[in-house]
Amino acid sequence: MNKTITKALRLAILSLPFRRILGRWGSDDMFYYAQIAGNLTAGRGVTFDGETVTNGFQPLYFALLLPLGPWLHNQPVVTTYLLLTVASVLTLLAAWQFARLCEDLDAPALGWMAAAVTVLHPKVLSVTFNGTEAALILLFMALLMRALVWVQWGQRLLASALVFMGVALCRLDLAFMLAMVALWLGWRGLPLRPILLVFSPALLALALLLGTNWVWRGSVVPDSGVAKQLHAALAVEAGVALTPRQLLSDVADALMRGAFPERRRLVWLAAAGGVVVVAADIFTVGGFREWYLMPLYTAVIFAMARALHLGWERLGRWRLALLAVPMMWWGAANERPREHMAPTYLDAAARLRTQLPPGTRIGALNSGLFGAALGPTHTVINLDGVVNHEVLRHLAHRTLDRYIAIKQISTVLDHRGSVVFYSGFAQRPLLAEQPLLLGADRDTARGIIAFSARQTPPAPAAAVIP
Repeated sequence: MNKTITKALRLAILSLPFRRILGRWGSDDMFYYAQIAGNLTAGRGVTFDGETVTNGFQPLYFALLLPLGPWLHNQPVVTTYLLLTVASVLTLLAAWQFARLCEDLDAPALGWMAAAVTVLHPKVLSVTFNGTEAALILLFMALLMRALVWVQWGQRLLASALVFMGVALCRLDLAFMLAMVALWLGWRGLPLRPILLVFSPALLALALLLGTNWVWRGSVVPDSGVAKQLHAALAVEAGVALTPRQLLSDVADALMRGAFPERRRLVWLAAAGGVVVVAADIFTVGGFREWYLMPLYTAVIFAMARALHLGWERLGRWRLALLAVPMMWWGAANERPREHMAPTYLDAAARLRTQLPPGTRIGALNSGLFGAALGPTHTVINLDGVVNHEVLRHLAHRTLDRYIAIKQISTVLDHRGSVVFYSGFAQRPLLAEQPLLLGADRDTARGIIAFSARQTPPAPAAAVIP
């Protein structure tokens, strides 16, 4: 019964009209995956734009999407529904695995509470239901917890080894969590031999991945990670974000001036400092995404499930009232708009398709949806470096305008705030001072969609589309 309800709720979202589901649940990143998978299956290589090779993706999720590649390339509508269907299936599998975990630990009621939170809570839904690797990571967090139980019981060691390897391939930074898990198992008294046995495949997969990145791209960090580091440095320089030292200093000053008794100041300072150090990368990376914290959301799922479980045990005949809680979550998840700019981008792409001649070379910063929408008739090149290895050195040397000229890009597009920010990577502003209007110059809730055409050698012009 529970499984039927959760499936029906997900299908209800997937039945929404395309523009509504894209605006509420879509993400630009899912179109990066779709375009790269489509190009690879078509024989054009591991590339977003058909020209520049990239490794700016997470390998396991990318491999999962490869069979869908022929249906994803240059197909925004198909991509949205297919990838969000994949996300739904992965999330339902994660919920099932959470329930199985609790059954293994003789707490089946808690398991169904955790499954309900996984499927219904608005924050978990927002983080996992976006077409990226987030739902796959959530599934592997559930499998990781089951594998920890198996290893301590001396059971299913091969399955546990495959789970640990999958975690390493979900996201590169999850390797640090695996190291902590291995240390925890050792601290719990597990002999070294089984620890080495179950973690060896993960270590080999990680070494192969890092080695491939180094040989292929000259860095163990994928293009997306290098790009985020460059963005973070510019954000700190522009005063948009704080450095870890600044952040720690501000918190320490606030605590030392604050309302804590003298004896507790040092304790609070140490605790706050620890939190800041752990979170510093999050706050200083301008392109941070919430699904990077999937282990944290896994802990939140079980905290909420435990609260519901305690209420179920203690409320007696009033326990059915608890059913209103997950349903209120679901209502909030569906009624609260995300204010995603994807529909606005889609409208702008439709306008450009008629106003720019076929074959025009376009540079885009948030380029995923633009690439999918304009790909059949125009060449869209990623300029923020997330899926473009070639542009990274120009971002590092602040010569983005030179790269635009080298690639013979005639138009650069994104919302005005993004174009202005990325102008910090260029020797001269990307956005012309006097735009050439292609439509009414009208503000939207998130700013103006700006199309800045930098002609070379003539002077640049810009086009603004509402």
